[in-house]
Amino acid sequence: MTIAVAKHTDCSTPEPILNGTRLLLFKSLVYLRATCFHSLVFYTAFLIIQPTKISKDMTELYLARHGETAENVAQILQGHLPGKLTENGRRQAAELSQKLKDEVCSLDLLLVSDLQRTIDTATIVNEGLKLPVIYCPLLRERNWGTLTGMPVAAARTAALPLDVESVNAMFKRAHLFLDYVVTNFPNKRILAIGHGLFSRCILAAFAGCEIRDIPRMHNAEVRKLLISTTSATLPDSDVHPHTDSVSAD
Repeated sequence: MTIAVAKHTDCSTPEPILNGTRLLLFKSLVYLRATCFHSLVFYTAFLIIQPTKISKDMTELYLARHGETAENVAQILQGHLPGKLTENGRRQAAELSQKLKDEVCSLDLLLVSDLQRTIDTATIVNEGLKLPVIYCPLLRERNWGTLTGMPVAAARTAALPLDVESVNAMFKRAHLFLDYVVTNFPNKRILAIGHGLFSRCILAAFAGCEIRDIPRMHNAEVRKLLISTTSATLPDSDVHPHTDSVSAD
């Protein structure tokens, strides 16, 4: 099934429609994983290059992970928990803000997961950027159900309960987010502050590979996509079954 979204003024979960939008990822010579069905290359926070001039029908998307939380340090499975930034996490957010201000010109909009750790990160990041903000439930981390709050080590040995968001459901949500961005914000530079695991899912949804094929994101790391808003459809999230496992992201 191909999933796309109609235009929305907010980022609440939209109703699916047919005829999606293909997203083309352009080479940035940072990382290439041959196991993906498509070539996947992206920037990290340690190598943000001056943005190129945006062509017609092009969106520039920066995916950032929130700053370090106390739960990250304690290796707790956060999921939809609010999460509390550590002092190091707040410092990471401030450094990310300065890096984006110095190296990325003319950002247009800030999309933020509506979980507290991302809101707190975005508040710090946006002190220097002064961007309009949209809170976006589509960017939430995976819902771990009754595993939420467990130590990661213990969760990895437990059977996944039925109330955990499935990997296929995550991929469908990633497709919805990408289509929401390209449909509503063509020719824009967008910063999206979210979560490590789901940001990797967004990248894998485009590439047609598994989440495990995408390297883990560090706290306050950024990866950049140049997205064409014209062409056919995204790889179908139902075509290939996805391996499930517990991740500390």
